[in-house]
Amino acid sequence: MATQYHFLASCKKITDTEWTMEMQADSRDVPMSIVHPDSETDEVLTTNPITRTIAEVKVMTNYLRQLNRHSGRGAVGHNDSVIRNIRQRLSQLQLGQQITVKISYFKHKGLRSGLYEINSLGVSPPINRGRPLTATLSQEQKARVPQVLVDAVTSLENHVDTLQRELHAAQRILREYGAQLETQEKQIQQLSVENNQLGESSESQTTPTQSSNSHLQEAATSQSDSPTEETDEEDINTETQSLFQQFMKSSRSS
Repeated sequence: MATQYHFLASCKKITDTEWTMEMQADSRDVPMSIVHPDSETDEVLTTNPITRTIAEVKVMTNYLRQLNRHSGRGAVGHNDSVIRNIRQRLSQLQLGQQITVKISYFKHKGLRSGLYEINSLGVSPPINRGRPLTATLSQEQKARVPQVLVDAVTSLENHVDTLQRELHAAQRILREYGAQLETQEKQIQQLSVENNQLGESSESQTTPTQSSNSHLQEAATSQSDSPTEETDEEDINTETQSLFQQFMKSSRSS
């Protein structure tokens, strides 16, 4: 049976030298042994956020790398790329901005270990991209930035937004497929149980039928033997009558 858990981790810049790291379950409680693979506890992560202040953003990236070390090989390459992107964006956070990461855990009976999939949900609040990039620059800086470069950066930002929307749609489809797979596995298990019960019921019905057939065969044998016995009795009676008639004739002659 497939097991799935989803939880969120975010990092927010609150001062020039401080950040907060926040964690919470996405929709249902997640065992802490999955949130922190090296820990041994029965506690769970709920949808109520847990927040702590950190002095370096590398605390966030180190945590994500820890999850990646415990992940199956199938997602390591993807996670490495996402973590590199997150590390770069963490260093570019402005005051009040935060980056949010969604972590999905999958476990199937066919896998030796669980699989962690890490995906960035982007930065919020986003930078106002309606303003030209050169609007925040001085006149001297504007002269140094070619318009072609500004257009290229804007186009790249729009492309990243599109990719993030497509990624969220793919994640939703993946969750739906996972739920369908879990439902199908339950149905297969139920059908297997019903099939076993049906087989046991068929065996129990076969035994009385065989016994009934044996009784019928014995009864038929008994009936087939009865006419022979009656024939023997008729022969004996005939012989007795013949002897009696001979005896009577002898008596008369005398």
